[in-house]
Amino acid sequence: MKKLLLIVFAFLANFIIADEAFDKLSSELESFAAKVGKDQLQLMAGYKWNQYKRVLKNAEKFVQEKKQEEAKAKYKEALSLAKSFVENCKIHRLNNGDMKMGEITLHAKTEEISFPAYVEVVEDMPIEVLICTDNGRMHETIFISKARPFHLQTMMIALGLKNGARVVNEKFKKQGDHVKIEVEWKSGDKVQRKPIEHFLSDENNKTLDPAKPRWVFVGSGLHKGSFIADLTGDFAVNYTMADSIIDCSEDDIANMKTLLSSKFPKDMKSKTKVRIIISKWK
Repeated sequence: MKKLLLIVFAFLANFIIADEAFDKLSSELESFAAKVGKDQLQLMAGYKWNQYKRVLKNAEKFVQEKKQEEAKAKYKEALSLAKSFVENCKIHRLNNGDMKMGEITLHAKTEEISFPAYVEVVEDMPIEVLICTDNGRMHETIFISKARPFHLQTMMIALGLKNGARVVNEKFKKQGDHVKIEVEWKSGDKVQRKPIEHFLSDENNKTLDPAKPRWVFVGSGLHKGSFIADLTGDFAVNYTMADSIIDCSEDDIANMKTLLSSKFPKDMKSKTKVRIIISKWK
């Protein structure tokens, strides 16, 4: 962020006419830069980091072209984006003792984590992803959420869950905690709550056994400063491909030797809003 600040000051120095608005803007940037480093800001930004860089690049272009008003507008937009990244990653304690980060809520009393999601299209089809973001693989998932994987991983750690390998083998000695994934939705006047296995069937059209632990908190890593699961958009997957927050510990499923398909209840319609609930397997 210090380098960014120096670049910004260099841009401002190119203006022939002094501008009080620029002085105020540079002061805000300097104050903000003192609190947030570039690496932290990039992590908080998630997949919007490239948008932020594009805005700064446009600001530089306008500076070089001596387009003062346009440059000011872009710097202001960049500052607004940066502040929104930080605000969105704050953890808020609610009056009932729960904690919330973005769209993810940690329920203290029940020791559960929940977040909103929805069904895009009710159609039984082969799937590789259980839950993804709206910039993820929506064509092969069951549920879509506007929440962020980075927030989910943070809150799962806050709940006391430990991430680790999908399975234990010669390379990985410690497996992540098994978790339960449930789905809650409203059917008429009645609230339904079912294990996510209720929405999955194997090649023989048999529903997966919800009494068997199979979902593991593996957690995501970083790539060039960005949280990988935010880039892929994967919260939970059944087919192991890239970093996600939750993966499957059954090799046949994770390696697609056993193919899974979505299986929706008859009363569920497209665009149905649901709530995903995650807790430690007990």
